[in-house]
Amino acid sequence: LNKYLIEKSRLELTVIKRISGEEISIPQINKNLILFFWAVDCANCRIEFIKLSRLAAQGKLRAESLIAINYKDDRATILDYMEKENLPFIIGQDLDGQLVKKFKITQVPTYIFVNKNSIVDWISIGSSVNLEEKISNFLIN
Repeated sequence: LNKYLIEKSRLELTVIKRISGEEISIPQINKNLILFFWAVDCANCRIEFIKLSRLAAQGKLRAESLIAINYKDDRATILDYMEKENLPFIIGQDLDGQLVKKFKITQVPTYIFVNKNSIVDWISIGSSVNLEEKISNFLIN
């Protein structure tokens, strides 16, 4: 598997453009963070968002702990989907494909867990069967 990131490697400082237009830097010092690469037309991404939203509603995932990075849809399509699905998460947009290239994302959904020391703890490509357990264990530490 050709990946830019390898588990247990350090994530370089990267800027993500939020759908609101603001920029956010990752990794964030002293904060565990989950990056979730997705697209509106990805059926598995929609299923993952249902799981993620349920975890957020149950208090098991803080919305600010996850950045959902869309790499292919325009702003209007993303905003429409966010509103329809009532997504509470930080939504990033990668229209120029720089993040997808940097992280060598080959399919979505893809999760990248970055710990508070800027180390990549876990990478998952495709739907994750044990997502709730992984998130709970990751965010506790």
